Amino acid sequence: MAPCGLSEDSHVNSKREIIGIGLLVCMASGWVLLRAQTTENDSDPVKLMPYMFRVRLENAYMRVLEYHSEPGDKEPMHFHPPGVVCYLSEGTIRVADRQGHIEERHLKAGDVSWRNRTWHAAENVGKTQVRALAIELKMPLEDLK
Repeated sequence: MAPCGLSEDSHVNSKREIIGIGLLVCMASGWVLLRAQTTENDSDPVKLMPYMFRVRLENAYMRVLEYHSEPGDKEPMHFHPPGVVCYLSEGTIRVADRQGHIEERHLKAGDVSWRNRTWHAAENVGKTQVRALAIELKMPLEDLK
């Protein structure tokens, strides 16, 4: 007889559910720990997506990246230091940050924007290529004064 007046089948099913929930909690905890350990160096877009990002100029102060994305292209979560982005074409991208906030952006050729240091994933959800130049700073902003 199973404890608490449960049938043997109910007792076995309860144990399976508890074990299943325990495994899910362990897997989720492991995912959170791995995500927290991902460093900025591990998430360089040039290393993760060389087919989308190409270094055009690099020195001790900055790095200039050329960006090219086709419709449907997806970028995994990656890191950018602060800098300026110059859009060379029109397009629509969907951007998600590490906290899960999602934003759709409609880009215009000639637009220029400042980008704070950021982690994000993105997808070209439009019907056109997206091209841009990103100028990334390599030093703290305080050092530029």
